[in-house]
Amino acid sequence: EWIHRPMSEQAALFEDQCICHILECLSPTAFCLAFLTVLLEQKVVFVSSRRSTLLSATTAFSKLLAPLEWPHLTVPIVPSNLAVDLIQYPAPFLIGLCSKEKDNQDIFNFPKDVTVIELDLGRVMLGDNYASSGDSKGASAELRLQVIYLAEELGACLGSILSPEVWRCEDPFYVCNNDEKEKSAVNVSGTVRTLCQEFITELTEGVDSCCMWIEEGDSDMNQEGIVLFDEDRFFHLKDLRSKKRNASLLAGELSSSEVTSKFAIGLDDFDLILETFLRGQAMSVFISGREK
Repeated sequence: EWIHRPMSEQAALFEDQCICHILECLSPTAFCLAFLTVLLEQKVVFVSSRRSTLLSATTAFSKLLAPLEWPHLTVPIVPSNLAVDLIQYPAPFLIGLCSKEKDNQDIFNFPKDVTVIELDLGRVMLGDNYASSGDSKGASAELRLQVIYLAEELGACLGSILSPEVWRCEDPFYVCNNDEKEKSAVNVSGTVRTLCQEFITELTEGVDSCCMWIEEGDSDMNQEGIVLFDEDRFFHLKDLRSKKRNASLLAGELSSSEVTSKFAIGLDDFDLILETFLRGQAMSVFISGREK
């Protein structure tokens, strides 16, 4: 029956299986920490003794970026004879190392800008230089703290949905309901997709109001325009949304109820996250691809 299904349906089901597979390896907070690391286009190495888990990890985290796309190197399972050289790759990457490979077992010293996610142990080890190469050590350390703090917040949100009896056990207003527990387990991947999509939608909200399209020459000529992006306007908009204030900058793009998103993050606590995200290649492609 599987082979007779449309290719799009096969791909969607495979992605759902990959997401569920990784959720069995990582706690909600660790999962969100890995997701944010990929979203900020860091160098990521997945380590596992199971090759299928490595494939699930690279597939799940790259697909959860939608509507953004991972624009960098992806190698789900790196051949052992290339692993030592590949982890020195200068640009962001998602690669998987099988710990059963003898040559891979000798790799202990990863570069300081590489984040290692050990799927068999369920832990995420952020790189010391968690930022672009031009940032100072202080800024890198501050960015790591902001990412960890945000991952804890998102992880608590995800955990309270997937396992409310665990994550909300200290809430005096929560009453465990077995029927709700069964329902929450029906579509785990859908829950994760929704949370990630809502978070990225909030991050990209208001982008159109910050773009200016510039064309040179005759308007009848078939020329590609230039998109200029107002970063100050974007950061100001994010700050206003995080403080739940209706901003005239939206120019009617959103209703006042949509301005108060639960995933809105501002400059007070997450300025480095917003700057790193905005300067990423995935965001640049997203902005340049907007309709005129």
